[in-house]
Amino acid sequence: MSKTSDDVAALDRILHRLVMTDDEKLEKPLMHLLPKLLEMLTTTPDTRTKVIEILSHVTKRLRPIKTINLPLKEIANIVRDSKSSGFTRNFSLAILEIGLTKIEDEDKGEKIRISKKSC
Repeated sequence: MSKTSDDVAALDRILHRLVMTDDEKLEKPLMHLLPKLLEMLTTTPDTRTKVIEILSHVTKRLRPIKTINLPLKEIANIVRDSKSSGFTRNFSLAILEIGLTKIEDEDKGEKIRISKKSC
């Protein structure tokens, strides 16, 4: 197997695990996975396709969840990184926007300050 097919197989397993994860338990894996997935958007077309599939699933799952913490600082750093492609920045901004709507009101000011500093 090639590196690309190994990566796609691993991403397929990640997607399967995310599908099977309850909404209440989704935060912990997303804190770890989201920044890595966003950075993988610049890899091979097959890998990118699978990452987009995972991110689409995640965004659909996040929308109805009332509150969830996401790695906003790390995502903002990806947006700010000059090496990030426009495609990666746009996906990161979309997830950053979703994440900012999910945090508690008292935490919003601090999170927005962190995000603005990062951008």
